[in-house]
Amino acid sequence: GKDTMAQRANGRRGRGGALDNAWRTVEPAPAVLLYGAEEYFASRARQRLRGLYGSAHPDLEIVRMNASSYTRGDLTIQASPSLFGSTKLIEVEALGAMNDDFLTDALAYLSAPEPGIMLVMHHSGGNRGKKLIDTVRTHFTLVNCKPLKTDREKTEFIHSEFSSAKRRIAPAAVTLLAAAAADLQHTVSRLRHLDHLAAPRSEPIVFHKINDPF
Repeated sequence: GKDTMAQRANGRRGRGGALDNAWRTVEPAPAVLLYGAEEYFASRARQRLRGLYGSAHPDLEIVRMNASSYTRGDLTIQASPSLFGSTKLIEVEALGAMNDDFLTDALAYLSAPEPGIMLVMHHSGGNRGKKLIDTVRTHFTLVNCKPLKTDREKTEFIHSEFSSAKRRIAPAAVTLLAAAAADLQHTVSRLRHLDHLAAPRSEPIVFHKINDPF
């Protein structure tokens, strides 16, 4: 359930020591907090939620807000029930620098979310708005978007990307990619390039292709 997803998202590693991939599997919920500074994870989760919610609600309206420059009352107005019964996705960025007005309005809204509204927020990390973070973690969905730190995490990420694409990669290639994975977006670009090089699809990505020019 949603509490299990939130609990797993508290730390980088999920149950059984496996890498937390909630950004890859998150489902629509009244409120979702993407927590952490890794923009790749946050953008993947955001795209997934837009796609799923949009497929279920063709009339979906997307509203974007910035929590650092928020004007009090805006969330209440945007989340008010529509006369036409339309569905709305409210995306809020910059919660790491949220002002007090946003914190107040968000906490009030989460005490009684409106049907037909999905609130998706991105917090880059830290304890700003801790009460809001705890509220989402306990009652809604919190998705871990913290950057990968250890070689083991990077290795598991690379394996999971290839596994989700139903591809194989040689261990030596994984090790080399993990060692060079300073920037996750660049690493993903390299993975896609390698996937394009490997043909047929039954062929594993091998060491020499890591060094092919981009």
